[in-house]
Parts: sequence; C-alpha cells; structure tokens
Amino acid sequence: MIDTCEEKNAEGLLQMIENNKKKLCGKKFEIYIENGYVRGNNGDVTYSEFSEWRHLTELVKKCNNILGRQQFGICLNMGYMNLLGQNPRKMIAGTAEYLKVFHMNDNDGKRDMHQIPYSFTTGRGALSTDLYRAIGQLIAIGYEGYLIFDTTGIFKRSPMDLQDAFLNLLNGLARVWEDEFHFEDKLNQPGKKIILFGAGAMAKTYL
Repeated sequence: MIDTCEEKNAEGLLQMIENNKKKLCGKKFEIYIENGYVRGNNGDVTYSEFSEWRHLTELVKKCNNILGRQQFGICLNMGYMNLLGQNPRKMIAGTAEYLKVFHMNDNDGKRDMHQIPYSFTTGRGALSTDLYRAIGQLIAIGYEGYLIFDTTGIFKRSPMDLQDAFLNLLNGLARVWEDEFHFEDKLNQPGKKIILFGAGAMAKTYL
C-alpha cells in the first residue's frame, strides 16, 4: 500500500512507476494507492491530488496503463476522509471499480489519530466519523475487499490488562458488520416472511 499523506502531487509516483516498470511487471502482488491529504502553513488539513475520488481513479488507470495490466487498486482511509469532511458514500461509489482495501479508523475530525471505530462522539452521542454511511455504501456496491481496523492509537497506550478487552471489541465490530453485509442474504431465504409496521413514507423507503 502506498501512503500518500503529505504528498502534494501524483507526478512523482507516475514517474517512479515508469522508471521501475520492468521490475513491477515481474511481480504478482497488487499495489494499492491510499487517499491522502496535506497540511497548509497554518496546520489545516487540505486536499491533495490523492484526496478526491476522480483523481484517484484516474491515477490508478494511468498506473495500470504504464504496466499494461491491472496491478494497481485503491485503498480508502476513513480517517482521512473524516479530516477533510468528505462524503464517504461519494468516495466509495466513485472508487468502486478499483476499491480493494478499506482502512477503517476514527478521529475527532481535527487530528489524524488512527483510533478504532466509534471512539469519538460530538455533542450528545453523534458520531464524529460517518461510519454508518460508509458501511452502507460498501454494502451497496457489493464490496468484497479487505476491511482493515486501525489499532495504532489504542494499543500503543493502553495497559496490557485491557488489551484483551479491546481485541474482543474489534471482534464484536467485525461480527456486527459481517451481519450487515449478509443481511440481504437473510431476507432472501426461502419462505422468509417480512413484516413492515406502518404504511407511510418510511415503508416506501424500506421497500
């Protein structure tokens, strides 16, 4: 995976791939380019050429064209999207063709903290990171790639006695999201009956 944080443009990456074309063509592994950001002189997080889905997909196409085969893909970092205030649904839908890895981590919307999901809320329990839209859109595109939890922040500072509990928390997250990914399979079981209470606008939305 290529981390593009603090990289301002993609031209250097394309040149590096061109210079190493023969070496890369001899390998069977895939390479994933991650969305990134840069910090301005005042420390604010701003867009780079790796931040927006259109630029990412075009870059991956160019990389694959250089090698003459589909070896490059995209890794989307949820934490970076949150820092930039991006809509995860648009990012996921726009990169769906090349999306291979989803890097799931959380932050407060201001600092790149690499914490586990659901770690931050604002106000009275509102999530800082739009996790539900992200998972919903991954399901909508039929995503079958990798989902990676970031544990850098929590395990670096937590006491050893708590780390088993945090592993159980991550395991619970995986089970919950796996159930959501396979929810449609449950609805499609033979003989399954579905009852909707209420016949108003919400029922139409569910249908």
